[in-house]
Amino acid sequence: MTEPEEPSQHYPTLLQVLAIVWLCLLCSCGETYVETPPFDRLNDTIRISADNWYYLSGQADRVDGVAVFPFAYRIFGASMEGFLVNSPPRVYVYKDEESFDKRTVLLDTGLSPGDTVEKVSRFQYQILLDRKTDPVAGGEVFYILRRSLIGLKSFRERTIWVVSAQKGILAAASYDIGATDGIITLDISGDPDYFNSDDLKYKIKYYDYDQTSYVDRDRNLIYVFDKFKGSLKVRDFKATQDLYEYTFDKVNTRELVDFKLEMRENQIELRAGDSCFYFTPELDLTRSGPCP
Repeated sequence: MTEPEEPSQHYPTLLQVLAIVWLCLLCSCGETYVETPPFDRLNDTIRISADNWYYLSGQADRVDGVAVFPFAYRIFGASMEGFLVNSPPRVYVYKDEESFDKRTVLLDTGLSPGDTVEKVSRFQYQILLDRKTDPVAGGEVFYILRRSLIGLKSFRERTIWVVSAQKGILAAASYDIGATDGIITLDISGDPDYFNSDDLKYKIKYYDYDQTSYVDRDRNLIYVFDKFKGSLKVRDFKATQDLYEYTFDKVNTRELVDFKLEMRENQIELRAGDSCFYFTPELDLTRSGPCP
């Protein structure tokens, strides 16, 4: 008589279960694509300003049985032609020359401020900065920070899009953050009232202001503070050589929004929030405490 198999042989192993879950994520298991376009401003070019616009067609094409809607935009020099896919709470976008599985998230109304909308890599990502009710749009608007690096400090895109789940893209702004003073400058396209909040600038700096520097040209030195690494370094930029480093607890520095380096009486001063730290040029800490 043949012995019965152990019960465990009739069920997938943990590794198999994890593999199935992973395949489901890759295949978007359970995702529902609706037959209607995501926004109601259709079949026309919507001008956010003279040079910034988008277009969305209400006439669907079909890809693998899914309704996709022709979509194009040009906003602050970045442009794309492709399609939108409506899968509440998400709206996907993908380029005309790319396959359907290369789609990325344009909007996710299920997210909370601070959540990642889409992360292609650590150099290219989108974050939901804020969401708030806007009577003009007839519902909520979503502030999406779009950041893409092409070099160490060279940006392909550094913008904020204001998107309504009903009306589409309402406004946008390109932004820059001063490398030495943290001052934010905005180039606004559309209604400037969407960008007049100090809280919005605070959130931009919280997520995208990570370094400040001071250059001592007489000595060919550059001092760099990095809040995420919790480090203050000095580098000989002529010899391209790191010289000294002081390390902080990253738990205390990564939440900083306001910080700045200056030279005072032959000492390096780091203003970090309400606290000031004073170093010798070789980064020996001499004193610290509340800023005067």
